[in-house]
Amino acid sequence: MKSQIGPQYGKDYPFKAKARLHQSKYLTEVLQADYQDYGNRLAENDARAGKNFYPGLGVFEAVKKRYRRYTRGVYADMLRSEHIPFNIFIPLSINSDLLIKALNKILDLDIAVITQLMIEHAPVPAKAILKDHTSFDTYVEYTTSEGAKGFLGIEVKYTELEYKLIPKSTEAYALANESAPYYTVTQQSGVFCEGAGNILRQNRFRQIWRNQLLGEALLMASNNEFRHFTSITLYPSGNKHFTDTIEAYKHYL
Repeated sequence: MKSQIGPQYGKDYPFKAKARLHQSKYLTEVLQADYQDYGNRLAENDARAGKNFYPGLGVFEAVKKRYRRYTRGVYADMLRSEHIPFNIFIPLSINSDLLIKALNKILDLDIAVITQLMIEHAPVPAKAILKDHTSFDTYVEYTTSEGAKGFLGIEVKYTELEYKLIPKSTEAYALANESAPYYTVTQQSGVFCEGAGNILRQNRFRQIWRNQLLGEALLMASNNEFRHFTSITLYPSGNKHFTDTIEAYKHYL
């Protein structure tokens, strides 16, 4: 059994430092794998073998279907969040009754049948409206007991915090234009407070806002095909940034 965990990173904020150490120990002591650069990063041979993913229930097969080319962020980095939707939702998708019971209990919904579950999905009509690359980490489409259609748009975070806006990027230009889709969808959806876009465009809120806008845009484009949409941000309780940010975000709805 391997016993030497890999290097840590001294500039991590407290929760990320704790998570990095945890994953480093798991990589070495449980997976008995090799690390590269830092203790939380699998060496390429172990990453390509799928050790960042649950070994069974079709998880790694789903990964290889979605990401046909090897990328270190998805396959090797145990501190990023890309592997988490596969590890949670692909096994649950095999037992749809269990998934339905869990979602109905947690979200107080009336899901009768799950008709589609996709990882890293950007619905085409909504993407055309927003004119960007926003996607759901997990997309779950369902039908209620009364026959109405709905969907969940799930954003998954682990150690990530807010991300800074890149100057002169396509996103920066869109946010500077008050007639851009972000603002028109915010207004037309009817679920945001007046002028909320000027606040939600900030680094702190922007990704949560964009993911909700993707769902609102799909509702608008569906011509009442979909009657229900739930926007979800899934993150560990130790990530206090999202605990505080979600609470603040709800004030603008």
